[in-house]
Amino acid sequence: EAEAKPGIYVITAWNPVGEYSTSVKIEIQEAPHHLEYARTDILYILGEEAGYERLPPEEVDATNLSELGARFFHNTLSYIGSRVSLSISPKLPEGMTMTEQGEISGSPMEETRKKGKPGFTEPMEYTITATNNVAQDTVKIKMEIVRRPKILKYQRLEMMCSMGEEIADNDVVLCDGTRPYLFE
Repeated sequence: EAEAKPGIYVITAWNPVGEYSTSVKIEIQEAPHHLEYARTDILYILGEEAGYERLPPEEVDATNLSELGARFFHNTLSYIGSRVSLSISPKLPEGMTMTEQGEISGSPMEETRKKGKPGFTEPMEYTITATNNVAQDTVKIKMEIVRRPKILKYQRLEMMCSMGEEIADNDVVLCDGTRPYLFE
């Protein structure tokens, strides 16, 4: 953060018949700019403190659908500007916080649900705005909060199959994790 430089300045007005001076207190502020988060596309697991950078589609492992990149605990913001206040919209999910310096952390307690699709989640876009008396600037991040599967139940728990025969008619009846699922 750049430092504000308050000071007393003397302003003098003059003309051919005289002059007059007065003091003015002026504070020079640098407008907020160059807002940048360490991570901008993030996956959190419901109830867990750590987040993960989301891998770009070309790096996702097709065998297990894992989009999890590097693990982290705090998403830090860097910016240039003086006397900056920060805000975020929409509000962060329950369990998540943003400090006065813009660091986002916590253990999310609710999923980012996909409208009209029960059990599915989607990334939610958040806008962080840095404001001072001179100007404002924004940066956007995406966060998706998913639930790790903890229950998996099939229609039938015992089956007899022939070698090489496709297993049929044994659907999953309950899986409480976020969709899409991949069963091996």
